This record gives sequence, structure tokens and C-alpha cells, in this order.
Amino acid sequence: MGTTFPLTFIARIKHGHLREALKARGWTQKQAAEFLGASQSWLGQVINLREIPSKKWLSEHQEKLLELTGKTPEDLFPESLRVREFLDVPKTIEATREVPLHLLASGKESLALPPTPEEFLMNEELANGIDGLISELTQQQQKVITGIYFEGKTQVEVGLEMGKTRGRIGQIEKKALYRLRLPARMKILKSLTVREK
Repeated sequence: MGTTFPLTFIARIKHGHLREALKARGWTQKQAAEFLGASQSWLGQVINLREIPSKKWLSEHQEKLLELTGKTPEDLFPESLRVREFLDVPKTIEATREVPLHLLASGKESLALPPTPEEFLMNEELANGIDGLISELTQQQQKVITGIYFEGKTQVEVGLEMGKTRGRIGQIEKKALYRLRLPARMKILKSLTVREK
């Protein structure tokens, strides 16, 4: 029987055309930013509807926007979005969905709810932000940090893949972690991991 359970959640509103375009191409915000010749943080603000590109920027990038989204700048950013009151208000919406009970159950004795769309989006933003920080490392450092901290590999395994000794991988890891712990980067990471209250 199709029994459902109502879940209410608060979701962040995003720019649908841009998000769908990135999803369709399988691109990260970083890749889209490079394609558009923009910074990743600025594009994130645009996708989160906290910032609207200037008319001049839209005019200069209309071909790339059309290629990316299939939409004109006027379709993507109508005049109604340029109102300061719209940009200043929180972009959230409360919604209720009926979720099939079998999706909520994670065993006979417990009921585990899936992450809300807000939590999912926050995790996605955190991942994109971390990608942005890691992308500032050298290629060697990126491989080491990704292998050890995101793929669960040992220094020896990463060393075998890269043709380097465990000791050399340890040196690369130490230098990468030092760079990631610089005050400016720690500030960015804290802003991504601390929820606004």
C-alpha cells in the first residue's frame, strides 16, 4: 500500500535556470565560473539570488549565457529581480511534501528521515566551497588531499598512484594542510560550515 508521511521543510530558493544548466552539464560552480569568466564566489551569490549581474556584464556575456542555459539575459534576470527589496530578503520557502514511508525507514526498529532540501543544499554549498579552496592548491597537493581526506586512501596508496614515497606524500600533505589553514582560508571554511542563526 502507498502510505505516505507529510514532511515540512524550509528550502533555500536558487536560480532555477542556472542550477538546471549546471546539473544538465554535470558542472560544478567552479567549472561554470571558468566558462563564464567569473569568480566562483560571485557566481555562487548569483545562483543564490543574493547578487544580480550588471546589464553591462550580461551584455558582454550573453552568448555564453545562451550557450550555457538556452536563455537570454532578459529571461534569466528580468527587471523584477533587480529590485533591492528582492535581493535583501531571505531566499527561503516553507514546503510540505508527502513522502512514501518506505523511503523513511532505515531498518525495522528505527525511522530515519532523509535530509531536508535545505540540508542537502547546504551540504552541496559546503562541497563547492571546499572544492574552491582545494582548487587553489598545486595539482600534487590536490591529489594528496583528495586521496587521503575524501577517498580514504593511505599515504602509501596515494604514493603508489603518484609514483612517490610515503615520506614525500607526507611532506606534500603537510604543506597543503598548512596552506588550507591560513587565516583567510579558515575564515572562508568557517563561513561555509557555521549556519546563520
